[in-house]
Amino acid sequence: MSYKITVSDATKDGDIVKFTVQSKFLNNEESLETDTGKIVFRQYEDFVYLLHLLTTKNNVAGVVVPPLPNKPVIIPETVESKLNLKTTVLADGYSHDCKRLEKFIQDIANHNVFKDDDNLKKFLTEDEAVVRVAVKRGVMNSLANFVDSARFQAHKDIDEDFQKKRDNINALLLHVKQCNYMKDKMITTEKALAVHISNLAMVLRNSATCDIQGSKIVVRFIGQFADVLDELVVKSHKTRLITEETAGFSLELYSRYLSSCQSALFQRTCKLVELENATKALEKAKPKNREQLLSAKEEASIAFDRISEVTKAEVELFNENRVKHFKESLAHLAQKHQDNHRATCELLLSAINELKSL
Repeated sequence: MSYKITVSDATKDGDIVKFTVQSKFLNNEESLETDTGKIVFRQYEDFVYLLHLLTTKNNVAGVVVPPLPNKPVIIPETVESKLNLKTTVLADGYSHDCKRLEKFIQDIANHNVFKDDDNLKKFLTEDEAVVRVAVKRGVMNSLANFVDSARFQAHKDIDEDFQKKRDNINALLLHVKQCNYMKDKMITTEKALAVHISNLAMVLRNSATCDIQGSKIVVRFIGQFADVLDELVVKSHKTRLITEETAGFSLELYSRYLSSCQSALFQRTCKLVELENATKALEKAKPKNREQLLSAKEEASIAFDRISEVTKAEVELFNENRVKHFKESLAHLAQKHQDNHRATCELLLSAINELKSL
């Protein structure tokens, strides 16, 4: 079963944000949309619980699980009332979150491990979300996982190809995080510049209100110049949005995806350690324990071969999708920026000609 899924908007009910999830079933034989479609409303916690169900009810050993985006920042109603914000229409306030959750649920629905899961179908079709059950997280288990991670993270792989994959993913994650940091720094600088331009426009507009004898042309010139600066601020805001929704979106997405890929490779490393320990135990085994340890070694070998096969396919597919997505994102970024800068140049040229004519 396949789906076409969109998260179109979000509405706020008190301190809860509900996302509108629209799904349509696709005809697998003819690849055509059927008339069946469904709209449901889900909280962020429903997405979290869906991921929990999918990863606990399915064998995800070695699988690069689509990562969930960060929880939306919800503005308390007390703050909204002070700022006089509208709470009925939140398309602008939560548009980024809608896009990120849409990508998450689309990737889940397209994943071979999860696409036919009944929990996904219920999430997309049932009016009421599945009742969430508290997930118990043992402190000792978390501590044990942390210790194992520290011990096995640097464990040398017996397969040179997998060792290269691990090294490449680790290095790539650092580079992506650094690029994401520099992107945020660039956008912060652009915001600061826009504020200064806006302040300059305000000062000029205040100056233009002065009624000075014989200076009507100067006053008009200053007023029009202030209008141009205001339009430049709008263009600057559009530029930042383009960056955020193209390259920024991809950098943030694959920062999370690379962590998921690290987790898949780490699971395989753990199975490798189990196999090596079982092999060592068998070599030192006494005759009376040999049969039991031989069986344990064979089970460990089968589990390691299985997860190696799954992880290899998952990492290859991940890299293929990552390169394809980044190419599309950068092409979209370049095209949108080119169109926006062309419009900015036309605005400035028109403004210069108009000011010259005064």
